[in-house]
Amino acid sequence: MGHSTPIHKGGKITPGNYRPISLTAVIGKLKEWIRNVLFDRKWRVLVNGKLSSWAEVLSRIHQGSVLGGTYHLREMVASTAKILTDDAKLFHNITLEEDLDMLINWSELGFNEGKCKVLHLGLRNPKHDYHMKGVPLAVTTEENDLGVIIDEVLKFHKHVAAAVKKSSRMLCLIRATFTYLVEVTVPRLFTILVRCHLEYGNVIWSPRFKMESVEVEKVQRRATKLIQNLRHLPYKVCLRTLKLPSLNYRGRRGDMIQIYKIIAIFQQIRIFTDKKP
Repeated sequence: MGHSTPIHKGGKITPGNYRPISLTAVIGKLKEWIRNVLFDRKWRVLVNGKLSSWAEVLSRIHQGSVLGGTYHLREMVASTAKILTDDAKLFHNITLEEDLDMLINWSELGFNEGKCKVLHLGLRNPKHDYHMKGVPLAVTTEENDLGVIIDEVLKFHKHVAAAVKKSSRMLCLIRATFTYLVEVTVPRLFTILVRCHLEYGNVIWSPRFKMESVEVEKVQRRATKLIQNLRHLPYKVCLRTLKLPSLNYRGRRGDMIQIYKIIAIFQQIRIFTDKKP
């Protein structure tokens, strides 16, 4: 059932100008459309006039018509393939050259060699040279992968600095925009607008060095000083007053949750070794 409210279009005198608008039916249709887009979706690929069999769409993110073919990369290559929308990554603990050659032979549209990069991970990495169609691929020491800056030694110094800088910039914006900064508003503004930048993907890049951990915690420390009544109080007292845990505690808590997911096999993590499979 829906509650219909008439609205006028063009004038209130002529009855024909009124349009009955259902206030709940639109929301119901919108929810139905969202549900149909995100769940129980199937797709198939058309290549040279031939259709593949139907397959279930596992990802909730869809972009472009070229994703159908790239979805099968996981089964076509020996390396581990990670795919999100139209971005694909291959990684292996030995060499990728055979898989790169296979992808070139498989693709009808070809690859843009200028956008393909190689990131060698680990200090003992032999750092092989890779080519596509005879063109050597550029080697990079860091890469922004889904918002996390991955470096070759996995220390994440640059990402920690970028996260602190971005969150500090947002904190300055709050201070310049809002005038009513009290015990009620500051925690809400901080958790919604600032803390998300310091905790996105932190299971991967959580600071391992004390100085970086201190720099991350300083952002929340400065946030508590926005409240005039708390500026003279120690940091731990401010946290208890605002009912906020420290960022260091939340980082350890997130690590423990991730460990539980791995042990309980909610998430499967592939571990690489130096030995050939």
